Amino acid sequence: MAIEDGYVLARNLARHQDDLEAGLKADVRERQPRTARVTLQSRQQFANNRKVPPPPFIDRTWIFTFDATREEAPQSV
Repeated sequence: MAIEDGYVLARNLARHQDDLEAGLKADVRERQPRTARVTLQSRQQFANNRKVPPPPFIDRTWIFTFDATREEAPQSV
């Protein structure tokens, strides 16, 4: 995710070259939903790992098939 974060941050800063604050806000808007979902699923999996017997792993295919290089539609500020 750090590589994704860096790529998306660079893209948003390039889009908002004249306005650093707008670039940073755009980055948060774009990344927050994904990072929140990854965090919540990680917490859920951790809780499941502590159960006896543990339930099956939560599907996390969506994490590894994400393409951060795909251009997001520009959002209004």
